[in-house]
Amino acid sequence: MNLDELKGAWTAYDDQLKSTKEIEDQVIAGMIRKRSISTVATIKKSYLYGIYFCCFYILAFALINIGDPFDYTHDFEQIPTNAILGALILILVVLLVARHTMKKLEIPGQSLLTYLENVIKEYRKTQKLLFWFVCTIMFSASVLVPLTFLSRKIAKSGLWFGLIDTFGLLIFLVVFNVVSNVIAKRKGVGERSWWSFKVIIKELEELKTMAAELKNS
Repeated sequence: MNLDELKGAWTAYDDQLKSTKEIEDQVIAGMIRKRSISTVATIKKSYLYGIYFCCFYILAFALINIGDPFDYTHDFEQIPTNAILGALILILVVLLVARHTMKKLEIPGQSLLTYLENVIKEYRKTQKLLFWFVCTIMFSASVLVPLTFLSRKIAKSGLWFGLIDTFGLLIFLVVFNVVSNVIAKRKGVGERSWWSFKVIIKELEELKTMAAELKNS
């Protein structure tokens, strides 16, 4: 084999390697894109379930405020239920906007890395808003709503029994939650459900890292 033939063979081999790498990159990119679509679909599904949830409870609390089943005697006693209703409405708006935004992020021709970065950014922003609204609901439901019955229960059962009757369930739930988390951590049950913010963010970050490595390779 002369020098020209050797160069030709080497060039052909080099082209074959490049072609093989391109095929491998395409396969990897396809896998990343498929996982990305699946993860984003999970986010959309969680938003959809949240919308259904909010619609149901908005209706329920609207009926509570209209019907007054607790026989409130003062207007300020309805503040907690109004706060919950308001927070639910805001959550519904946030979820509707977030779901619409997720669809708008799907721009044809954009790179996978850019898409994942935008998804992570929007998902984090939505979760921050939802966190504060959910905290408002939890505080109103667990503290403010029971407080509206405190004066009646104290008048009926005395101070200490009234306090225990009002906040007994809350104390039990807090203790139960703390104990459950401690047991779960000791047993190594750290992975949470498919809808968990941490699980989804971890998945998105891994996909973004792989997409960045693929782009730089």
